Amino acid sequence: MMEKQQIPVIFYHTGNQEYLKIALEQCKKYNQTVILLGDSSNKEMAVKADCFWYPVENYDKKSQWKRFEQAYVGMSTNDYRFELNCFRRFFVIDEFIKELEIDKFIYLDSDILTYVNFSELDGLQKLDCGMSVPEEQSKYGWVANCGISLWNQKSVASFLEYCIDIYENHLELLEEKWNYHKENQVPGGICDMTLQYLWYKNDNTCRKVNLVDRENGLAGVMDFNVNLATNCYKEEYQMNRMVRIKKILIENGQSFLYDRNGNKVRVFAIHFLGPAKQHMKSYAYNRKLVLKDYLICYLKRIKAFVVR
Repeated sequence: MMEKQQIPVIFYHTGNQEYLKIALEQCKKYNQTVILLGDSSNKEMAVKADCFWYPVENYDKKSQWKRFEQAYVGMSTNDYRFELNCFRRFFVIDEFIKELEIDKFIYLDSDILTYVNFSELDGLQKLDCGMSVPEEQSKYGWVANCGISLWNQKSVASFLEYCIDIYENHLELLEEKWNYHKENQVPGGICDMTLQYLWYKNDNTCRKVNLVDRENGLAGVMDFNVNLATNCYKEEYQMNRMVRIKKILIENGQSFLYDRNGNKVRVFAIHFLGPAKQHMKSYAYNRKLVLKDYLICYLKRIKAFVVR
């Protein structure tokens, strides 16, 4: 039997927030090689978590990034620099994996809790790319999530070439969606997830998998956003209504969600996006949510209502 390829896990983050520490430690429990592309503020955090650390600034000097930066046009109600930097991470990662001769890897956002050794997922070994793409989206949803994703050098290069080509030669494709947002006063617009969606749907050179689809051949799924009942399909999973996140079970080191019929579904990694970050410590250390957790969520809800 052929030995399984070890798939390293790469994080990209500047800053030393506690949730990054939790995410690194949790990932290292299950995976042999965990890498943080970071800054000086989080080097010690990575070392303490037994992860490899490399400085982001060493890997953002390629002419390809400069070419994209010059072509980029902000089309979002969000901050220009924020949206541009979301693209930058993939150009940095591209340079990094080439220098260290890493072919296949998992990329994780810094608000992910991991409950699997990605190298043990047989289905990933044969693929070039995997990301989360909800099948049911609004007309101009156009969203794919790479917060938990599989890449290799081929798929990263293909995605970056696609991004450059779109901004240099096909802006009208993005303007269609941006005009919808402006005309209907819908927040958001064009972001890296838009380009990820378009590349996922239109590229036919890479072998891909939809990581939120239960028919993905992996015997489990990745979580798109723990704040939503939607994963691949609308209202797919049960919610813990008190804290407004998916209902999660941690059992024997594995994590599960409950579908709408009450069936347990293996989930390999959970995306604690936005306000859900406050619960990462509880689930990382398998501590049940207590009254304090519910009270904090309740008070935040009241505050939001009063402000509104």
